[in-house]
Amino acid sequence: MKKFLKKKETDKDIIFNRTSNAGKKAYEMKVGVHSRTKEQIKKDSSKGGQKNVETGQIVELGKQIGQKHYENGTGIFSLTEEQKFERSSKGGKISGKIVSSQRWKCLETGHISTPGGLARFQNARGIDITKRVRVV
Repeated sequence: MKKFLKKKETDKDIIFNRTSNAGKKAYEMKVGVHSRTKEQIKKDSSKGGQKNVETGQIVELGKQIGQKHYENGTGIFSLTEEQKFERSSKGGKISGKIVSSQRWKCLETGHISTPGGLARFQNARGIDITKRVRVV
């Protein structure tokens, strides 16, 4: 007698049976969230991003996330003082090599030097510091 009784479906079973293939069907038919092109999605997301910047929400969100990193000791807050020092000194060495390897030429006098050196040279002689060109 028991085998003739049907199992009573719960609300969850009914909802799952109705919706389990709905996402696949929507994708195949290109309806709902699947109807937009990649260009439309990109355009809409940039609008949302611009709105967040204008309203200041992005700044608040950044503050909240930064506070969470601070409290959890993650991100830059996970580094020890020694690690911070090592990484900061590496950055200075690399950028220093890039800047000191650049050579610039004064367009009025023809003097060639590094960016900082040429600016001091031009300022001392009253020359506009925009009158320069990079020497390759």
